[in-house]
Amino acid sequence: MSTINLQDHKLLTESGSGDVYYVPEFVSESEEEYLLRKPHEDGPSYFPAVGTISLGSHTVVDYYRYRPLDEEEGEIVGTDAGVGTSPRGRAIDPVPILSVLLEPRSLVVTTKELYTNFLHGIEERTQDKFYPHERSSQLDATEGTKIANYQMLRNDDIRKCIAEGGALERQTRISLTCRDYENVGRAGRALNTIMLPGSSR
Repeated sequence: MSTINLQDHKLLTESGSGDVYYVPEFVSESEEEYLLRKPHEDGPSYFPAVGTISLGSHTVVDYYRYRPLDEEEGEIVGTDAGVGTSPRGRAIDPVPILSVLLEPRSLVVTTKELYTNFLHGIEERTQDKFYPHERSSQLDATEGTKIANYQMLRNDDIRKCIAEGGALERQTRISLTCRDYENVGRAGRALNTIMLPGSSR
């Protein structure tokens, strides 16, 4: 990781009641593409929990597992929806173990092993097609997504659409993600430096 001096990115204001720092291109284009399109882990710098608030449109977040090492040898994994291999070089099972529909104004919290040992991502598509809720499992949902949190949904129109195996068009969505920088908190508290992921010190 490289070090950024936040004082070099401080905005000059007349307020005197606080500071604002702006860091352009904090994430590289390749990192942005990876985070937007592929199942990923958030990395060891964070406490093993993440909370995300969704505003605007619904979306569906999928959770994936790594393939067992004995299944990876000599096998080429498909790359549909960006599912293939991780930056670690591990093969990713293309079938999600869990798919969660995020309603507008909802909060989803991912913790423990599902956060540290699995991957998560949102497929790049304009429409979500659902597998009827009453039928079978995620493994059999070849013609749509099986939603794990169906019973917890509050929007009647969304529930009806999923129950009937319908489709929802995605609109513009804003995501507010909350993480705890447990492992870099000491350096961050001073607000003097910030660490860039993926770079060398």
